[in-house]
Amino acid sequence: MVIASTYGAILGYIPPLPLATPDPHAGDINARLMMAQIKNLYDNNRNFFPLATTTRVVCAWYMGGVVLPS
Repeated sequence: MVIASTYGAILGYIPPLPLATPDPHAGDINARLMMAQIKNLYDNNRNFFPLATTTRVVCAWYMGGVVLPS
């Protein structure tokens, strides 16, 4: 994920599964937790991302959704 403006950028990589686990929801939980961290970083540095018209968010999707192991 990239959030970028002319004043700054946040680059975020969210691995699907940080550790081996029997929890079938671990990938989704990890994605939510990591997205919350990226959002907090964005919120704490919002002055570098002044307007929606000058800030871009780029993230990867595959076949209409985020790719996470099932």
